[in-house]
Amino acid sequence: MLLDRGFIRLSHGPRENHTRPAIDPLFRSAAIAYGPAVVGVILTGQLDDGTAGLLAVKDRGGTAIVQEPSEATAPSMPESALAHVKVDYRCTLEEMASIFVDLANDDPVPTGEVQLDELIEVENRIAEGIFTVEDWWKIEKLSIPCGLNCPVCRSALYEIRDSRMLRFRCRAGHAYSVESLMAEQADCRETQLSGLFGALTEEATLARRVRDGPTYRERDKLREGLNAKIARIELESDQVCGWLRALTGLVQPDPDER
Repeated sequence: MLLDRGFIRLSHGPRENHTRPAIDPLFRSAAIAYGPAVVGVILTGQLDDGTAGLLAVKDRGGTAIVQEPSEATAPSMPESALAHVKVDYRCTLEEMASIFVDLANDDPVPTGEVQLDELIEVENRIAEGIFTVEDWWKIEKLSIPCGLNCPVCRSALYEIRDSRMLRFRCRAGHAYSVESLMAEQADCRETQLSGLFGALTEEATLARRVRDGPTYRERDKLREGLNAKIARIELESDQVCGWLRALTGLVQPDPDER
């Protein structure tokens, strides 16, 4: 969901922070459309979606408000915003109402030096789904290769040149903050480990079926070979299962399984 002058735009652009609609592109589009009139608010939430968008709001002279993390059910998003953005108000939900009234009654005035950053414009076009080759060339000039791949599409990730916050974008347009990228990598690892566990289970099942079938019933040496294979697969399956349990937080990792 994006904002433009006088209307709301629904887009099928690439996901940001593995989310669509995401807060960052919404804030970014609002900053471009309305500049100093924008009030960006970060409330309770997991990870750090919204921080990069709030930076864009401030770059265009808007106002940044962040919920007091100590009262947030999930303080991660407010904490991230406070760590990276020079916010105008850090307040409780109860205090926000009067702040909104005051801001609505005042004429919009830039809260800082307005920065006409080309990156904001390019990233907004990506979110709109009208990304061009020329836009990607601009992204390359404003970023550096980081040696990582996008967890979703496996294309190369580039680190955006922004000293205030470490974030990444791939050639397909997927964007990540540090926390969202690490979370996505963990999800991919869980998927890959689950696939490996399933493959090992199927391999052991087939080996048992062959071992117990009529062809191998009287062939001791071949049965011994299959028994050794089954034992090896079961050991590997136990290791993978332990890694999965540790990854999903069901149990503490065993030192021997690290």
